[in-house]
Amino acid sequence: MHGLPMDVLPEFSGRLEALRLTALLRALRAPQEAPSSNDRLLSPQEAASVLGQRLSWVYDHANELGPVRLPGRSLRFSQARLARLGRR
Repeated sequence: MHGLPMDVLPEFSGRLEALRLTALLRALRAPQEAPSSNDRLLSPQEAASVLGQRLSWVYDHANELGPVRLPGRSLRFSQARLARLGRR
């Protein structure tokens, strides 16, 4: 059998959950960028084109790209933010 021994699973699970919550809190505390008046919100298709990626990649990495969630489950992406990410 592969994996962790059963006797260490509770401690491992607790530590993993603590790390997950720490990461979530850090993300929530991250400063939010003020939208620029000349920034444009792009559709996922437009974001894929700007990034040179497939549409499925944009959806898979949406949380990393900082989406703006619109009513009706629509996503949009800041053109300025995508440009900065592309320069990294």
